[in-house]
Amino acid sequence: INAEYMGAIPCGEYLWDHRNASLRSWLISEHILGKTGMGDPVVSGFYLDDSWHDHQAPREVLPRSLPKDSHPKEGYCDHNINGGPTEEVFTCVEDMGLTKEEIRDITLAWQQTTQEVELAVMAAGGFTWKSFLRMYTPPRNECASTLRHACDPRTTLYQENAIQYSLTTQKYNLTDFSVDLAHFLLVRGPYAWLGYTWIGCQSGPGPSPYAYPPALSLDYGVPKGRCSETAPSSGIFRREWTKAAVEINCNTGTPSIAML
Repeated sequence: INAEYMGAIPCGEYLWDHRNASLRSWLISEHILGKTGMGDPVVSGFYLDDSWHDHQAPREVLPRSLPKDSHPKEGYCDHNINGGPTEEVFTCVEDMGLTKEEIRDITLAWQQTTQEVELAVMAAGGFTWKSFLRMYTPPRNECASTLRHACDPRTTLYQENAIQYSLTTQKYNLTDFSVDLAHFLLVRGPYAWLGYTWIGCQSGPGPSPYAYPPALSLDYGVPKGRCSETAPSSGIFRREWTKAAVEINCNTGTPSIAML
């Protein structure tokens, strides 16, 4: 987000001051739970994104699904030496005249607002992005240990949570789709979603850069049970579905999905 200047006054975006307790009350009761939020029967939850930080964020750390050329060269406002809000113009802290102490206080207050909003949404029967168990395909050297944990009958993590499973991408291109799909089908519980995570669907005037492999449209049925290792320490994991058999060989990194 690049602010434009009119004379000496920066014109950009407005940010909430979460130190204001009455603001927090309004955000929850009106903005979140009101008639245009959870008060509307068609709204079941929210994607709450971005945050405040009271320390400098490392510029080299980017979500692995986000193209590096989409990141401002100077960084965002949270890359300021004292921190700040994410995805705002780099100079926003100076533009607002905030001190290090004020950034700390706003960050703490923002954390309180976020926590109270999430609790209010859950109490109203809603769902927030944070409620997802976010998963990626593990690297080859963690494949076996990850699947042993997921397939263990004592593990309830994947069965009791809504999973957001992110496809492996590099600048919008799918780089390991067959492995991603096999892992997803091996571990997923009753509530799960597989896709391009949050990199956005604003592809511009040209064709969409998001591939949609035909395998995403196949009917694999329902799982007959949980995944299991074919033999102790074999490194090969299998799960039977009513219309497919799914397998991954962690030794070779090879997936297999056989339609029945």
